[in-house]
Amino acid sequence: MTTQPGRVHHLLDRLLRGVLLPEEAEQLAGAVRELERQVEDQATADQVANRAAMAITAMGTDVREARTERDRYRLAWQSARTRAKRAKRNRESELRWANGMWSDALRDLHRYRQAWTSARRRAQVARLTPGTTP
Repeated sequence: MTTQPGRVHHLLDRLLRGVLLPEEAEQLAGAVRELERQVEDQATADQVANRAAMAITAMGTDVREARTERDRYRLAWQSARTRAKRAKRNRESELRWANGMWSDALRDLHRYRQAWTSARRRAQVARLTPGTTP
């Protein structure tokens, strides 16, 4: 039963003037009870809405904390990944340098061996050939 504001105002006006009939008094009492119930329902709805808002706020806080933690772990993972990539790059660079050094050393060793072998052969040929000095 919904109360009509105009009817309630009319009954209240009659009450203030002191001309309210007994059946109108019952109507006014019923209208007042209906308004009280609506106010209580509204208060209950407000309480529920407040609780829901608090729950949503708490969930928002939890979500923010979870995002912060996720971002912290993501940053740590990215930095570890970056460090690993750099270490791999540095290791590869050092290996290239070392391989280059070894190849240079092997090339030089080969050249020195060729030069030594060539000089040894020349000396042998000089010893075997009369009239030449080693």
